[in-house]
Amino acid sequence: MQIEHAQIPMGPESDGMVLELLQRTLDASAPNFPHLIRELACRVDRDLGRLPWTEGILAWLKTQSEAVYRVLAECLWDISAKDPSPEAARGATLILLALAEHTSGFDDKLLFDLAFHADSTEVTRMVGAYLLATVRTRSKALADLGNVAALSELVREQKDVEQGMRWWRALLDDLARNADTAHGEIVFSLIEERPELHFALRNGLLDVFDSLPSAEQQRLVRFMLNSVEAQPELVQLFVLDLLQYSPFLETARQVFGYQLDRQLRHLEQTAPSARIRNYVATLLTQWEISATSTMKAAARGDPELVRVVESQSIAEAVRAAKEWFNAQDVTRMSTILHNPKWGPEDYAFKALQLLGRERSLPVDLEFLCARLGCFLQAAHLPEGLDGLFIQRPGLPGPIILYNRAQSESRKRFTIAHELGHAIMPGHTRYLLHASRVSEPAEPRRLDDTEKTVAATGLLPCVGSEWEADADRFAAFLLMPRRWFAEAVWRTPMTLEGLKALAAEFGVSVTAAAFQAIRLTREAVAVVYSEQGVVRFQRMTDDFRDRVGPSASVLDWVGAGTVAATLLQANQEGLTQEAVVPATAWLDRPQVAEIHEQSLVTHTDHVLSLLTPVGEE
Repeated sequence: MQIEHAQIPMGPESDGMVLELLQRTLDASAPNFPHLIRELACRVDRDLGRLPWTEGILAWLKTQSEAVYRVLAECLWDISAKDPSPEAARGATLILLALAEHTSGFDDKLLFDLAFHADSTEVTRMVGAYLLATVRTRSKALADLGNVAALSELVREQKDVEQGMRWWRALLDDLARNADTAHGEIVFSLIEERPELHFALRNGLLDVFDSLPSAEQQRLVRFMLNSVEAQPELVQLFVLDLLQYSPFLETARQVFGYQLDRQLRHLEQTAPSARIRNYVATLLTQWEISATSTMKAAARGDPELVRVVESQSIAEAVRAAKEWFNAQDVTRMSTILHNPKWGPEDYAFKALQLLGRERSLPVDLEFLCARLGCFLQAAHLPEGLDGLFIQRPGLPGPIILYNRAQSESRKRFTIAHELGHAIMPGHTRYLLHASRVSEPAEPRRLDDTEKTVAATGLLPCVGSEWEADADRFAAFLLMPRRWFAEAVWRTPMTLEGLKALAAEFGVSVTAAAFQAIRLTREAVAVVYSEQGVVRFQRMTDDFRDRVGPSASVLDWVGAGTVAATLLQANQEGLTQEAVVPATAWLDRPQVAEIHEQSLVTHTDHVLSLLTPVGEE
């Protein structure tokens, strides 16, 4: 049986006609009940007479048991959250909201769950608008967000970040349009009570901010800044972080003018938290610096610096760079605070915050250099030298040179590596760093080029620890863990999959492979060899379980491997795969065969992916 499609007239008699029809049609125990409710939802959305329909349903429910009420509510929730038809989802949501408004004992948690899990953004906005509109008449659980603890879990589960943040964006969108005090209390409450979500909430707010027209952007900025001095420390940190994003700061200046600096200076003087006072002081210092004069000061000496670096030996170039740089006046713009407990990944995370978008891929290195006051220049560096980080003693404003002969992905890794020297504490105490970048970010040894530079006596910081830290910083900057992990989990660990990852994040296939191997759930090993000698290798726990706990990768490329065949051709970009004996790659394996995929990354260098053959 289907819901009859006769036109229900508007007027006093319509309620009775709808009720009679529903009583004749609906049976909660019937197998086709969900189908009938879906059809009814479509009718509610489509017909002009939706009010009689919803009122008819409410009247019908009064004749039913509590069990039928629950069955109907769950059925409506499923349609609202998952139905691919927009009209079915909208209609079911309208009915569900009518139940919430007009029936006692309705479980508010159904609406919160729907706001989090609905596939349709429109449904999320409908539910969010209803919750916000009724905030003063609902339980305090809404105001203190006791019913949205699930948000924390959703955000921690990376695959649900966007879904879990949809309600947050709807809340902010409504706040920007209405500037309601009750809405703002919810926003500040969530920021204070969920500090682990600080970065995700901030990015969600900036997403909403970018989508708003100018007037609503100003309204949102005014609300966030007006009461910042009276807010708890966590909320103040959140708002100060927003001011790191240039469009938000520009709007704040339009709204408050010179009062913005005055307000922050007052906060610097009166804030009980030393952390807040230091953060504000750093922000104000940054704003006083002219980016234009910084770049011009560096650019004035650029041709001479490039000339001496290109025309002389490494040792002479180092000395010439020192002499030139001592005559310049380069000023720092970085606002990254230092913490002795932070490692390279933490500093990469902080650098990403300066961009205003962690999810912007590939990471915009030129913009980041500008934000940090770094002058970036391509140069014909001596053979074996990928990049130079040059720092005048006493002034933390660096110049970064990169070898113009590098590939695009290698260039990006070099720049990110040198930025690591500019950002991480301790590195900027020295004149300059010069090195060959080690993309896999694995343990490394000092090479001949670095030994030559170190011998000049001008580079006391050269060494495996400093350079390895900069390599790890570069890897985490270019491949932010959260987004890279998400990409790895949806990408097969094959050469084609790694090429797709490399293109998405703007890195080499080698760099992508050595980050992906740390995150993948597949049984796989990555081996990087140079002239037939294994330089780096890493295997997952699942791979080790499959091939045997005592198995290990050999120190050389075996004669029976695909990699050995490719080395004979030695053609960059050449790939090949085959099933090979496990003993060609492994010592003491417990499997007979290995599936190998290999790629010549550049002359004499081969990247190999190994997976066990046979049943698990």
